[in-house]
Amino acid sequence: MNPPSGGPSTGANRAGQTRVDSARRRSFFSEVRSTTSRCPAPVVPGPVTFGDHSGVSQDTEQRPARPPVSASRRHGGRFALLALAALLAVRLPLPWMAVTVLIVAAADVEGIRAARAIVREGVRRTLLAWCVIGVGLLTVVGLGVVGTLALYPITYDRQECLAGANTEVAKAQCQSDFDRRIARLQDSLLGR
Repeated sequence: MNPPSGGPSTGANRAGQTRVDSARRRSFFSEVRSTTSRCPAPVVPGPVTFGDHSGVSQDTEQRPARPPVSASRRHGGRFALLALAALLAVRLPLPWMAVTVLIVAAADVEGIRAARAIVREGVRRTLLAWCVIGVGLLTVVGLGVVGTLALYPITYDRQECLAGANTEVAKAQCQSDFDRRIARLQDSLLGR
C-alpha cells in the first residue's frame, strides 16, 4: 500500500514548530506544495536586574570574541579613505585646496604602514604593488597641489578670472594672462 500522494498534511516536523496546512500551486513545470512553518514564541529570560546589562541573556565572557582585524586591513582601509578624500579635496577652490596637502601626507603615512604590514603578514604581493603605486600617485597629486600653492597669486587670479568669464573669448583671455604671467616668472627665475 502506498502513502497518500495528495491532500493537506498537518503536524510538526520538528519539536517546537507549528505547521500550517499546505496549499497546492501550479507552476509551469509541475505542481508545487508550499508549507508555512512558524517558530514558537521567543524564550524570555528571567527577571532583569540593574546589574545584568539590561536584558542581555548571555554573559559577555561567554560570547565568542571577534577575531582581531589585521594591521594590513586596518591601515589599508584608512589609506583608501584618505586617498579618496584627497582626490575629492583637489577639486576645492583656492585657498581650501591647501587641505589636500595634509590629507595626502596622512594618506602616504597610512599607505606606508599598510605596505609594511603587508610585508610582515606575508599577504599577496599584488596588494603590496597596488599599495606602493597608490602612495606614488598620491604623492604626485600632492606635489601638484604644492606647485599650485607655490604660485598662489597667479593661480588665484586665474581662478577668479575664470569664475567671472561668461564667454569662450573671456576664458581664452584669462588663460592668455595666466600664460603670460607664468612666462614672465620663468624668465625672472632663469635670469633672462
